[in-house]
Amino acid sequence: MGSQGQADNFFEGAGFDWESYIVHRPAPTPEFYQLIYDHHRAHGGEFNLAHDIGTGPGNIAEQIGKTFKHVHASEPSAYHTSVAEHRLKAIDPHKYTTQQCRGEDISSEAAGHKEGSVDLITVAQCIPLMNVPQAISGFAHLLKPTTGTLAIWFYGRPCFADPAQQQSQRIINAILSKAWDRVRPMKGTGFEPAKTMLCAFLDNVAFPSEQWQHVRRLKWNADKPMMFLENDDVDFEIRWESAVGEGEVEE
Repeated sequence: MGSQGQADNFFEGAGFDWESYIVHRPAPTPEFYQLIYDHHRAHGGEFNLAHDIGTGPGNIAEQIGKTFKHVHASEPSAYHTSVAEHRLKAIDPHKYTTQQCRGEDISSEAAGHKEGSVDLITVAQCIPLMNVPQAISGFAHLLKPTTGTLAIWFYGRPCFADPAQQQSQRIINAILSKAWDRVRPMKGTGFEPAKTMLCAFLDNVAFPSEQWQHVRRLKWNADKPMMFLENDDVDFEIRWESAVGEGEVEE
């Protein structure tokens, strides 16, 4: 998960079934990971060291470990870090290392690996909860110059493709609205910029040209909302923001 504080206590508790959570939540397909690896390889990337940010229970780190020699998994929540460590050490105690650390702080040598040493950084489902400019700058410092790759992704709410299933969609939307009652009001909290980012399909995440090159922004099902709530379910004005830079590829 992202920055500690906004995400605390969402999945905590001794009785929480992490294996069931991992099995039943949406998971990237092998083809999705291959897109990342192909881009990485095409720009001279090596497959030695990967760093999974906001690792949660380590489910993404586990998959990346099938391709990279070593995976470092960091997570701001002490509880989630302990879960990831337990799971990943059971898979391979030598391949995986874990650390409690905010994603924004990873560029500090004390918080992980040395600057310019990481081949791939993955940031799954947590960038909206971070101080984005600080995090993006930190990622740039940690990655290997010119050959390092940053992969950020996020999926939205369940959407029914069949128009005949609109009643089912309304039910899903009502369930999500009720679930988010626990964090209302959102206006003026960290959830306001997070929801704004999802409304923009992460297009308001800036990649300064002096630090980043070969930026690609890929979208699937862009006609469907990424935000988990309907616009009427939030207590602030939804606005569209874009930081897409000149020369960036949008697909």
